[in-house]
Amino acid sequence: MARKVPTGWFRQSWIRSILVQRLIAVPFKQLYSPNGMQWLRPLALERDDRQAIDSELRLLDSIEHEIREMEQTLIQAAWQEDRARLLMTLSGIDFCGAQSLMATMGNLRRFEDGDHFASYLGLVPSTRASADHCYHGPITKQGRSHTRWMLIQAAQHVADHPGTVGTVLPAAAQEEES
Repeated sequence: MARKVPTGWFRQSWIRSILVQRLIAVPFKQLYSPNGMQWLRPLALERDDRQAIDSELRLLDSIEHEIREMEQTLIQAAWQEDRARLLMTLSGIDFCGAQSLMATMGNLRRFEDGDHFASYLGLVPSTRASADHCYHGPITKQGRSHTRWMLIQAAQHVADHPGTVGTVLPAAAQEEES
């Protein structure tokens, strides 16, 4: 699971800017894919440009290594926690999503039921009522935006996961198109 951090993004932009300044067209959409890196590493450049790009690539490799190590630490911590393991049984929820949910939930006894927790996360539709009119709008977006974002990402990718939901959703979509 590759994640880009602001420092990594800055390093990648710096390498692209050197190539753009030298009018070197990148033949790949993703310069930092395996094919792009295979093209970039032996690319013939002036000595100063080569040193700058090699330095940035070493820094990127170091950042990616740190991210992988931190992910392994987080994965181990998630597997040692019973609640995290239980949350990871939900389609689309990985170690990161489980730990984010656990941090957001805290003590579950403070929520009466799932509806109150969904409201706390801002995942319920907004409602405006006056006399005989009732308007239901978009989700309220109250609460922790990071956890809400993770849950939305999980919901969007649930059809890609094996299991009951991952099997039923694509079949239901095909039936609906027919």
